[in-house]
Order: sequence, then C-alpha cells, then structure tokens
Amino acid sequence: MESTKLDPISPQDNDDSLKDAATLKHQRDLTMSYISLMSVRQLGTGIILLIFAYQCKWTEAATILAVIGIIVAGTDGIYLARAGPRGPGIFHAIPGALISALAAGVIYLDS
Repeated sequence: MESTKLDPISPQDNDDSLKDAATLKHQRDLTMSYISLMSVRQLGTGIILLIFAYQCKWTEAATILAVIGIIVAGTDGIYLARAGPRGPGIFHAIPGALISALAAGVIYLDS
C-alpha cells in the first residue's frame, strides 16, 4: 500500500492566505461603510420629503426630487454601469430621470 502524504504548507502560502483574508476584510469594511453612507443619504432624503409633505410644501418636495432624480440617480447609474454590465446602471438611472421629469412638471405647473 502506498501512503499519501500531504504537502506541508509553506510560510509563504500562509502569508498569502493572511494577505487574502486581510484584503477581504478590508473590502468588506469598505462595502459596509458605503452601504451605511447610502442608507443615511436615503433616510435623510426621505425624512425631508415627509416633512415637506406634512407641511403641504409640494413645490419644495418636487424641487428636491428634481435635483436628486438627475444628480443622485444619474451618478449612481454611471457608477453601476462602470462596475459591470450596463443594464443595472440604466435600470437605476431611467427611473431617476422619470421622477425628475415628473417633479419638474409639478414645479412648472405650480409657477
């Protein structure tokens, strides 16, 4: 019978594993920070819109939506398109542009 002996792990392999683990942890931490940042942005915007709706300030709410629809959704769409397939970027940017156009219509009709 032949016995199979496992190759010992060299110190270099162990260093590579530690570097990979550290890189993954760093990427996870960056991702969690990004998600938190986006969540706070969305929460802040939603609270402002709710306050304006409560105060019946529809033109002000429409102004915020007109700006956010183009700048925020457009920028997010660009970054999503750069990160991989363009489909998710377009899917994100088009509704933002439609929201912006609808909000601009409300502003136009109110003035």
